[in-house]
Amino acid sequence: MLWCVLGVLDGRSSRARYAAACLALGLMIALPLATFAHLASVEYQLRAAYEGPAVVMDAGMVLQVSAIETSAPLPERMVVALDQALPWVLVAWFAAVILFVARLNVGLLVCAQDEAGCDNAVPAELQAVFERCGDGLGWRARCG
Repeated sequence: MLWCVLGVLDGRSSRARYAAACLALGLMIALPLATFAHLASVEYQLRAAYEGPAVVMDAGMVLQVSAIETSAPLPERMVVALDQALPWVLVAWFAAVILFVARLNVGLLVCAQDEAGCDNAVPAELQAVFERCGDGLGWRARCG
């Protein structure tokens, strides 16, 4: 959606595009929290409706009256299994994020070291090839 909004805002001020991007980042945080809150409230209501009335025999014992429980269908069992595995999935995701950030930083360090040891001079043969290609395409470089 942000891509579409930025397409509409093309040519507008950078502040408008920045505001749209910040709003998208804020929604990326807010919407999963709102979804979780909604699903948690629905789950709580369903559990309250599913559980039958409680019969109190004495103060220390509560007897639940409910329907006979059967084996849950496969999709529900898969959801439960995924819910139980979610902490490990998040740990693996976070480890992958750390790994890729470290990889990016190592690459940046290597590039910085390569740039520090380079004189940035382009060989004359490569410059001549570049100019011939530019002449063939009908354009010239504007820098000296």
